[in-house]
Amino acid sequence: MKRRKRCVPNTAQRSLVWDGAPDAESAAGPTRKIRCGATAFRESTPWHLYVGNERLDHYLTARGLNWVVRLREELQAVDCSDLEANYIGTGRAPYHPRLIIGLIVYGTLKRKATLRELEDLAVADVGAWWICGGEQPDHSTIGNFLVRHQAAISREFFLRLVHDLVGRKGITNGVVAGDATVTEAAASRFTMLSQEAAEQAAAEAKQAAEQHPDGLTYSV
Repeated sequence: MKRRKRCVPNTAQRSLVWDGAPDAESAAGPTRKIRCGATAFRESTPWHLYVGNERLDHYLTARGLNWVVRLREELQAVDCSDLEANYIGTGRAPYHPRLIIGLIVYGTLKRKATLRELEDLAVADVGAWWICGGEQPDHSTIGNFLVRHQAAISREFFLRLVHDLVGRKGITNGVVAGDATVTEAAASRFTMLSQEAAEQAAAEAKQAAEQHPDGLTYSV
């Protein structure tokens, strides 16, 4: 069964004054496909997202959540080439790895430690809307991402990534100070997410084996 990709509706307000994005990122529209090697990835920008008449980044900044805006900016500079290489260049365009890893980083800083909590965050949290460009990956998609990249995204990789963002870049979640305690806590939550993802994959494999004991799968 194909899983329909969910995203926040275009909430841009039509007005006489154009309050455009600060760079050219929005030129191709809120959702675009970017090709990396043989794979075309789905990547979304957040410039079409508004709360009332306020563009979402302005809304976040006005409420002391400018760290979320900065976090997304810094995530754009993260090298995802190793993750991009883990995809086969066929089938439906997957989310770009940066989108999912951004949601995971944001979620762990928000003290979320389960796949369902990350899914709920993508649906209901305005900061997650900004990080994900309005896309709403579900818990299964996030879990499959972690399993696919388990070799590349180790606990040490994640610890270094969060340490760089929270420590050197000075990004905090506004609740706790940006120090080693934050990065260790985030890495601990990441470990829990990875374990849950592995258990989810094992359960799905067991279910598939029980449904098709001959080893064959069928599409409808």
